Amino acid sequence: MNKIISVIIPAYNSSQTIVQALDSVFEQTLPALEVIVINDGSKDNTLQILQDYKLTKHRSNLIVINKENGGVSSARNCGMAIAKGEWIAFLDSDDCWHPEKLNIVSMFLDKNFSLVGHGYQTNSFTKENFVIPEFENIKTKRFGYTSILLRNRFVTPSVVVRNTDEVRFDESMKYAEDHDLWLRLSEKLPALYLELPLVKLSRPLLTEGGLSGSKRKMRAGEMKMFMKQAKTNNIIFISLPFLIAFSSIKFILKIFR
Repeated sequence: MNKIISVIIPAYNSSQTIVQALDSVFEQTLPALEVIVINDGSKDNTLQILQDYKLTKHRSNLIVINKENGGVSSARNCGMAIAKGEWIAFLDSDDCWHPEKLNIVSMFLDKNFSLVGHGYQTNSFTKENFVIPEFENIKTKRFGYTSILLRNRFVTPSVVVRNTDEVRFDESMKYAEDHDLWLRLSEKLPALYLELPLVKLSRPLLTEGGLSGSKRKMRAGEMKMFMKQAKTNNIIFISLPFLIAFSSIKFILKIFR
């Protein structure tokens, strides 16, 4: 049993996908200490599926929390509040991990990094489209505060963060809340990116139906993040007009792609 990592999965009306997501966690070659699923006020039978899964598959380390709907940040924060692992790995209820995800990431968990993330793909994992390289051949990149400020380098279901009280999502943000957290964490320590697609997303980023589906609201969330940083960082305050213009240009370019 891996005593290092707790897994947190928010679920809302996830009856069609939650079992596949859970299977991908429990099939890890390095098991997690615990898997915390937060049923965020689902209106379908997600809660019943979770309870049945725990009972029929004898998953003693599956913790199911049932709460009123409060949004994905509220759900994740709820899970983090009770997580016992030294590190926390996030997964969304409609995505799946490669079986080696926790094993590979655990090799890079280090006190010198604020978080560790990796790449993604939208195709199912097969021997043809995914080959695990030797440890010494895994390519990595370090991203500091400025780099993350200008671009969100990580998809949430790829990220593993240290379990501390300061690691919480801003529940007032409905968009770019993940980018906001990665940025705040990178103020103290850089982030590490593994050039391996260890998570399969159910849909491409910024497509209709996903949490990032609204490009306009994503840009608004990004601008809110900039303004939050400007309140405590004089350099960001001075650079705010440039950052807002930069975000607006990105929005326009994405529209015409």
